[in-house]
Order: sequence, then C-alpha cells, then structure tokens
Amino acid sequence: KVLQTAVEEAVTEEALKKAYDAKYAAVEPAKEFHAAHILVATEDEIKAIKADLDAGGDFAAIAREKSTDGSAQGGGDLGWFGLGMMVKPFEDALFAMQDGQVSGPVKTDFGYHVLQLRGIRPGHGKSFEEVRDELAREQAEADGERAYNDLAGRLVNEVLKNPTALGPAAKAVGL
Repeated sequence: KVLQTAVEEAVTEEALKKAYDAKYAAVEPAKEFHAAHILVATEDEIKAIKADLDAGGDFAAIAREKSTDGSAQGGGDLGWFGLGMMVKPFEDALFAMQDGQVSGPVKTDFGYHVLQLRGIRPGHGKSFEEVRDELAREQAEADGERAYNDLAGRLVNEVLKNPTALGPAAKAVGL
C-alpha cells in the first residue's frame, strides 16, 4: 500500500511533462526518406535494369515489370521511412544519395536493388500525447523502485534499533 501510494503520487502530469522535456524535447527528429526500388535475384539482372534506366527508361514501369517484391505493383514505391527501417546496405546507399538520384546496384540479403530517392523531409518528433503512457510506465517503475528501496531501508533501520520487534523471527535470524 505504501509503494502504491508513492507511485500514484509521483506520476503527475507535471512529472510526466518534465520527463518528456528531458527525453524528447531536445532531440532533433531524424530525416525521413521517400524512396522506390527495383529488386531482382541476380547481379546480371540488376546491371541490365540499371543500363535501361541510364538510357532513359521509366523507373516505375521497369519496377512493375521486373521487380520481384510486393512494391512492384506500385512502381517500386516504398513510401516514407526513417533510419533503422531498412537493412544497412540499403540505408547506406540511400542516405548517401541526393533527391531524385538513382543508385547503382546495391546488394542485400534480399537480392540486388536499384534505388530511387524521391524525397527527403525533416522527421517529426513524438508528441507528449504519443508517449504519455510510455512515460507514465517509466515514471511508475522508477518511483516504485525508489519507494521500495526507501521502505526497505527504513525497515532494516527499525529492526536494527529494536530487534525484538520481530518477535520469534528475531531469534531465528540470530538477532
């Protein structure tokens, strides 16, 4: 009951807003990228596709015709995404590109890709409402642990001051 009360008193809107400011307010959101790709199984296939693109071929049309993944129907469009959403070789190639650029072949565990960067925009940070429940859980855990340690310390001090308060249990533990 003491622990529950301590946690309930600690998780206030003011405390949550302070935690939000400390965790999110100073963090600059990462960039987001809009990209498309064409994915095939072999290096020879991707080299031929890249040559078609370099000769003026339509990226979306070639993706619909030759790409082997689910994005093919949409012309290879992958939509908007941020860092950590794609496999590393894919991200490394994409993040080094300029808006509108088409990459050379990129090998990943999925096969061979040609990437097209269609846009870059600043990411958006998380709002207080989006992370409120997460912050409340974190605050409750931290304050619960702090209250438990405080209570345990007080109990130990009381027992050391008056070992007979434990009654028969004091004798069992040698106090």
